[in-house]
Amino acid sequence: MTKKAIISQAELMRMATAARKHGVVVEREIDGVITRVTPFHELPKVAAPEPNHWDAVLEDAPPEPIQPPFDHRERYVMERLIDLGVGVRTYSCTIRSFGPHTQSKLLERGYVEVTNSIGDKFKDDEISLTRKGLADFKALERHRSKYPSL
Repeated sequence: MTKKAIISQAELMRMATAARKHGVVVEREIDGVITRVTPFHELPKVAAPEPNHWDAVLEDAPPEPIQPPFDHRERYVMERLIDLGVGVRTYSCTIRSFGPHTQSKLLERGYVEVTNSIGDKFKDDEISLTRKGLADFKALERHRSKYPSL
């Protein structure tokens, strides 16, 4: 069996009508349970915010020249290889955060050349920056200096 409601719908409607009509909170206590009905007031309409002029710069900016964008590991490796120069070989283990996945991503883009070692150990591979890698990274730096908000 279900328990009878403490207050009926008709009583709630009468309380709501009185609350709305007089602008007061109507309260009723039955068996220690307090039921309150408050009038509903419409909230004032909020005006739309003014457009931010900085957003226009982002919408008008062309996409970066390197797509998809570098992740943090690729960017770090490219910065280290640019410091060394084009064609200068270094062991892959000398660059922090450089693993096989980052190597394959940069190799697919054509930004590095890899000389595999005889022992097939990744840490013994030698990598070097290509001219394409240098040119594209410089284009990315020019793009970011032209659109500093990116």
